[in-house]
Amino acid sequence: CIVVAVDAKKVDNSKWEVFTHGGRKPSGKNVIDYVREVEKMGAGEILLTFIEFDGTGKGYNLDIINQFEKSISIPLIISGGAGSKDDVLNLLSFAFADPKINSTMSDNTCLRVDFYDIHVICVFV
Repeated sequence: CIVVAVDAKKVDNSKWEVFTHGGRKPSGKNVIDYVREVEKMGAGEILLTFIEFDGTGKGYNLDIINQFEKSISIPLIISGGAGSKDDVLNLLSFAFADPKINSTMSDNTCLRVDFYDIHVICVFV
């Protein structure tokens, strides 16, 4: 599986842009258009880092994540924003509320979450 890492930064009230060089250089590419493009080229997953949330510990912006998740059909890995166990659990609750994600889960599925002192969360659906 090819995983494409994408650094995203909001450049105005409605546009998210792909940044390169550790988030220092704008590419001029719209993030949603870019992730659709790499999906068509064969990417199996997207690792999406929201630069302005990374390292802040303020939690995830679930509205933004929802917008991106609806744009592609491959798995979306979210990075940037978690500051507590609750942030991770809120993201998991949000993910399992999505029928597309929930329908791919089987009985006794175990999700690995590496976040400080959270090592494994088992979710039984």
